Amino acid sequence: MAETKTDIAKKGLEGAIAGVTRITLINGTEGRLLYRGYRIQDLATHCTFEEIVYLLWNGELPNRTQLEKISGDLREIRTIPPRLISILKEIPAQALPIDVLRSGVSVLAHFDKETPDNSPEANWRKSLRLVSQSATITAAHHRIQHGQEPITPDKSLSHVANFLYMLKGKKPDPAVVAPVEAYFVLLADHDFNASTFAGRVTVGTMSDIYAAATTALGTLKGPLHGGAAEAVMEMLPHIKGPDDAEAFVDRTLAAGQKVMGFGHRVYKTRDPRGTVLKEIYFKNVKTDEQKMWGEICQRIEKRMLEKKNLNFNVDFYGAVALAVAGIPIELLTNLFGLSRIAGYCAHFMEQYSDNRLIRPLSQYEGPAERDFIPFAKRD
Repeated sequence: MAETKTDIAKKGLEGAIAGVTRITLINGTEGRLLYRGYRIQDLATHCTFEEIVYLLWNGELPNRTQLEKISGDLREIRTIPPRLISILKEIPAQALPIDVLRSGVSVLAHFDKETPDNSPEANWRKSLRLVSQSATITAAHHRIQHGQEPITPDKSLSHVANFLYMLKGKKPDPAVVAPVEAYFVLLADHDFNASTFAGRVTVGTMSDIYAAATTALGTLKGPLHGGAAEAVMEMLPHIKGPDDAEAFVDRTLAAGQKVMGFGHRVYKTRDPRGTVLKEIYFKNVKTDEQKMWGEICQRIEKRMLEKKNLNFNVDFYGAVALAVAGIPIELLTNLFGLSRIAGYCAHFMEQYSDNRLIRPLSQYEGPAERDFIPFAKRD
């Protein structure tokens, strides 16, 4: 029997193969995630974010010389144009940080003479700027939004440590840097997720890499994607304590609402990134309130398995792990973006290297062809 359009149309492209990549492998059934063949658990435990940037872009982990080179390159280009700082100061105070990051990345294109150059060499250099300067944009805007002056980047610090320094105004304790660095590693790439794929569609038109990053960040904002971590932290205050956790789940599900931080389009078992972040969270809890969050989260986790057979995803424990590290709730989506930009650029460069315009077909279910009715006869 011939296959029909109805047979092949997949809502949300679920399960559809949209392209070929050599960057990341996800096995949703087994709960495995590999960057260039390396297990995410090993990378999160042993690697710096700079190593992951090199791995995603080159296919191999760097040796000492290669790591020093890419780390040095990222450190040298952290400063953003002064006129962009002026623009950040003019943005309304109520603007969402992820919207500001998206706009800031778009503005960076105007100050980069290489923006229209899509050669591999130029795209490598622009990718370095995107990774390095997106962190500066987020930190600068956060301080401006709170009535403080932006802090000049410190070239002596690693990428993650410098971001925390620019955010807080003091050099961070290594114990604070470690969980944030692990988060950056864990979130750096995730195959053809919504934002990465959207950016690859932009690259497919042979637009520039800043336009692709702007597209991706706009897609990331949604609560079904990068905005889910913020939604988790907004959910927790509605739970009165550990003894209310199960009842909260029941109330939420009965109302037809989502319990944020659970379920995933790809993983049918535990999200391996979430498992690592759960370990990081419980390793770093300090206050009684944070311990209470942990107990609430564990009870929600157990109840969701009982009621819906759903496992937690990266956002559930990722949100509380970043909160323990002192990351403001309103910046959680940005942290997702700052880490994922490394993966975006890997995918963009891969798309440029063997490009074909991404143009899928649709399944039309509207009216059949019909005769035009002149305006005077439309009674």
